[in-house]
Amino acid sequence: MRPSSRLLAASTASVLALTGLVALPQNAHAEPLPEGVTTAENPRVPEGAEWTEAYFPSSVESNNGDPVELHADILRPTHLAPDEASPVILAAGPYFAHEGQTGDDGFDHTGPSERFYDLVEGGDLMERGYTFVMVDTRGYGGSTGCIDWLGTGEQADVVSAVDWITDQEWSNGKVGMYGKSYDATTGLAGANLQPEGLEAVVAQEPVWNMYNYLYSNDLPRPNQIYTPDAYNEIAQLSGFEEGYAEDGLDVPTDTDRYLANAAYEQGAPECLEKNSMDGYNNTALTDDYWVDRDLPSQAKGSTVPLFVTQGFIEPNTKPEDMQTYLANHEGPQRGWLGQFEHVRGNDVYEDGSLAMGREGWFEEVMSFYDEYLLDVEPTVDYPNFLLQDSNGKWRAQDAWPEATKDVTVELESGVYNDNGVAQGPPPSNPDAAVGDDSHLSTPNSGNMEEGPGLTGLEDSAARDIAGRSAEMAAEVNYATFSEPVLTDVRLTSTPTIRLETEGERNVMVRLWDIDPDGTTTMFNENVAVLDSDGSTEFDLKGQEWTLDAGDTLMVTIGTVTDGYWWPSPSNADVTVTSAELDLGLQTTADDVSAEGRSNIFLDYYKEAYTLPEPVTPTEGTFVLSLADPSLSVSPDSVEPGETVELTGAGNDPGAKVEVTVGDQDPETVTADTDGGWSSEYTVPDDAEPGAVTVTATAPDGTVSTAEFTVESVATPTPTPTGPPSPSEDPSTSPDPTDDGSGDDGSGDDGSGDGQGKGNLADTGAPAMAALLGAGLLAATAGTMMLRRRRG
Repeated sequence: MRPSSRLLAASTASVLALTGLVALPQNAHAEPLPEGVTTAENPRVPEGAEWTEAYFPSSVESNNGDPVELHADILRPTHLAPDEASPVILAAGPYFAHEGQTGDDGFDHTGPSERFYDLVEGGDLMERGYTFVMVDTRGYGGSTGCIDWLGTGEQADVVSAVDWITDQEWSNGKVGMYGKSYDATTGLAGANLQPEGLEAVVAQEPVWNMYNYLYSNDLPRPNQIYTPDAYNEIAQLSGFEEGYAEDGLDVPTDTDRYLANAAYEQGAPECLEKNSMDGYNNTALTDDYWVDRDLPSQAKGSTVPLFVTQGFIEPNTKPEDMQTYLANHEGPQRGWLGQFEHVRGNDVYEDGSLAMGREGWFEEVMSFYDEYLLDVEPTVDYPNFLLQDSNGKWRAQDAWPEATKDVTVELESGVYNDNGVAQGPPPSNPDAAVGDDSHLSTPNSGNMEEGPGLTGLEDSAARDIAGRSAEMAAEVNYATFSEPVLTDVRLTSTPTIRLETEGERNVMVRLWDIDPDGTTTMFNENVAVLDSDGSTEFDLKGQEWTLDAGDTLMVTIGTVTDGYWWPSPSNADVTVTSAELDLGLQTTADDVSAEGRSNIFLDYYKEAYTLPEPVTPTEGTFVLSLADPSLSVSPDSVEPGETVELTGAGNDPGAKVEVTVGDQDPETVTADTDGGWSSEYTVPDDAEPGAVTVTATAPDGTVSTAEFTVESVATPTPTPTGPPSPSEDPSTSPDPTDDGSGDDGSGDDGSGDGQGKGNLADTGAPAMAALLGAGLLAATAGTMMLRRRRG
C-alpha cells in the first residue's frame, strides 16, 4: 500500500526541517478554469485542445527564502465541459517556457510549449479525453524561485503539482507523468515520493542518479561546469512582451504575471551563482547535496507503475545506477532497453527509420496509461521488458537484468602511467569555462536534452574522435583476455570492478569484444579516482552485449583517454597488484524474440569504437561459460571388479572436463555437442570398502561431485575336512607349511597401494580404443586406462 498524502506530507516536512527549508501552505481548494484558447485563435495550440494557464504554490520555499509560485499550461479536450473530470498526464521540468525549450525557439508569439505534442497527437490524447498539463518547476518558465536541479525543492514541486491536479474538478483524481531526459527524471522523483493520485510514470532516457551527470566516482566531467551554465541560461528565458497581429491572428502578449515570474532569476542573481557553485563544490557522492539527489536510494518502497527506456550505448544520460533503481523500485515495471542514443520511443531519422528500431510506442504507452488511469484492461499482452542486444535483435523478458549466471573473474596485474589528459585539466573555477568550450575535443551544450559531447555519431568527425579515444586506450593501457567463448554469451546487468593498487591518481576500465578475425569493439567503460588506501571498487555502465561463439573479451585498465572526463593526471606509474571483475552472463538459447530491428546509431557506434587494426589476443586467463555442469554415478554401490558409469551434463559443447576418481590423477574427457559426456570406471578387485568421491572440473573452474560406495565382499567359510585316508594321493593333501595367509613368499600381498585404483573408460574416444585390451590387463595391477565414448 502506498503512503497516504498526509503521511507523505509529514515525511516531507521532516526532511525539510533537517535541511532548514520551511514548508508553505498548500492551496485549499480548486479554482474553475478560465475560458480556453483554441488553435483557431493561436496556432501553437494543438488541434482539438483548449489552452489555459494556472498558478499554484509549491509546498517548499526557495533556497533563498522566497515563496515559490508554480505555473502550469493546461491542454483540455474541446469536447469536454470545463468541469468534466478526466485523467491527467503531467510533464514537469525546465523545458516548458513559452519562448522555447532550451533557448529561444524563434516563435512569433506566445503559446504553450510544443515539447510533447508528439504525445498529444500520436497518443490521441484529446480524442481519448485526457487532459495534458505542463508545469514549470521552480525558476523556469512562469514559475518563481531559485532553480534547484532535482533537489528537495524541485522534488516538492512535483508533489505539489500532483496534489494540485487531483484537487481540480476537471481531474478524475488519477495522474500519469510523462517525460524524456530531465522531465523523465522528475518522473522518477515523483515515483519515489508517490503522492496520492500519481498512478503511472513513463520516463524515457532519465538520469538515474544526478551525481553521475557531473561526476564519475570523484572524477569530474565537463558537465561539472557546462550543465549548471546551461540551466542558468534556460532559467532566464523571458516570455513574450509583444503581441502578434498578422496573418489574420491577434495573439496577445504573455500575461503580466507570467512575465514577472519569468524574470525572477534575473532579479535574483544569487540563484544563478548558487546553481553554478553547488555542482562544482560538491564532488563526492556522499556529500549532502548529492544524497538529496540519490534517486536510486529514494526509490525503495515505491509501488508506482513505471515504464522506462534506456539506451545502453547512449553518450548522454547513461545507464548508470539503473539496475539499483529498478531493484529498489517495488511497483510494476515496463521498459524498452536497447542499443540506441538519447531518443524518444517514437523518434525517426531523416531516412524514416525508427531511432530505437521498434514500432508501436504510443500504442503501448497509451495502453499503459489506460490501464492505470482508467482501469481499462489491456487488449494486448505486452511483455514487461523489450530488449535489444548488440546484434540489433529484440527479445521479451520479465525483468531486467535476468542473468543466467553471475561470475567473478580474476584479471592480470599490471602497470600503467597515469598520463592521459583527455580534454585538459578542469578549470580552476566555473567562471573560467562558462561560454568557452574551445579547448574541448567536441562541443558540450551541458543540458540533458541536447547532451554532452557526442550526441549523434552520424557525424563522421565525431566518429573519428571516438575512434581515436578507443585507439589511445588500447595503446597505453594493459589488457587481460578471456579464452574464446564456446557458445554465445550475453553480458548483461552492471559490471563491478575491484582493484588493489599502488600509486595515484586515476583509472579507466574498458570492455572490448574481439571477433575471431581480430575486429575489436569497445562497448563499456567507466573511470574513477583511485582510493588513497589502494582499494578501489566501482561500477561500469549497465550493459546488454553478446559475445558470439569464438569471440574474446578484452579488459583494459589504465589512464583516462576519453574526452567525457576532466582528469588531473599524476604522470606517475600505477601498479595494479590485483583486479577482479563481476559479470552477469545470460544464455541466448532461451530468448523470446520480439518485433523490432537494428538502428542506424548502433552501426555508427560500432564504426566509431572499433579499432582500426585487428587485435590478436594473448593466451586467455579466464573462462566465460554459461555451463551448469552436473555429475552422476550409476550404480551408487558396487563390489570390487564391477563397473560404474560416470555421466556429465550441462557443459559447454566441446568443453574439456577433468575427471578424478578418488585420489587418482585426473583424466580429460570432451563434452559432446549437447554438453554431455560419459565414462566407465572399473573398481579394482583389491579395492578397499568405503566411499569413493568423483569430481568433474569444468574449464571455468566449476566443480561437480558424486559418490559411490565400494561394498566389502564376504569371505566364504571353508568346509572342515579330516586327515587324509591312506588311499588318498599325498599330492592333493594340504601343505602343512601353509599358514592360510595366502602369502606366496614374494612379499606382495596383492593389495596394490590401498587407494582403490581401477579402470576409468571414457567410452567413445577412438584414439584410445587400441589400448582397451591393455587397460583391462593393467587394471589388476592397480593402473587406470581411459576409453572414450561419444555421446
